[in-house]
Parts: sequence; structure tokens; C-alpha cells
Amino acid sequence: VREGDQESIKDAVAEVIKEGYRTIMYIGDRFELLDDIARVADSMGLVGEGYFWILSGAAVQPSMLSSVKAEAGSSLDKLLDGAAVFTNFDPFVYNSTDDVFLQAWRSQAPQMVEHLKFKSPKPEGDDAAV
Repeated sequence: VREGDQESIKDAVAEVIKEGYRTIMYIGDRFELLDDIARVADSMGLVGEGYFWILSGAAVQPSMLSSVKAEAGSSLDKLLDGAAVFTNFDPFVYNSTDDVFLQAWRSQAPQMVEHLKFKSPKPEGDDAAV
């Protein structure tokens, strides 16, 4: 599914309908894409009674929940009504002092960045920031 690409969203929703799924999980980090999906899913009858949506907290972050505004009765409003939102916390979020990965990551020296640039150089003409 691609954000803004209604056909790719319609194809994905049609597949969910074809397979008969009633519980749908959206794992993504783009609230805008969730809004696109809600509109298509609602128009195809995949929102409301009989369907349960589970949403990644990356798309609807807990800090956003109190400020997420969807017009009453809109497709997004219907999808969010009764949806479950889950958040995955990496161990370092709540216990950074004992997290071995985080300690190793933070201990990297600037030489590591240069080593990675050497091992995986940018293609010629690629002016993207490193």
C-alpha cells in the first residue's frame, strides 16, 4: 500500500474482504496513510460493526490520542471508534542503563561512521545527506 495511491489501497482492502478477515491490523507510522485507508475501507464496507481494527502506536502515538481530531461520522472517526492502539517499547525506552545494545550504540566512535561510509559509499551523483 502506498500513501496517496487509492488503487493500491483498494487492492489491499479488496484482498482483506476476499479472504474474509474481520480483524485488521495496521502497522505503519503514517497517520495520513491511515486516513487514506480509512476512507477506502469505509467506502468498501470494511469499517464499523463486525470489524475490529488494531493500530500501531507509531501511526496513532499515545501523545497524539488526546488531540487526534476526526470529523464526527467521518471514515477515520468510524475506524478509530473501538479500535485498539498498541505501542511497542524497546527495552532502552524504560531501562536505558541496563540495555546492552544502547550502551554499544552510544559507545561508537566517529571512526565507525567513516568505516561505514568506506564500506558502503554513496553512488556517484547521489547528493543526499549522510
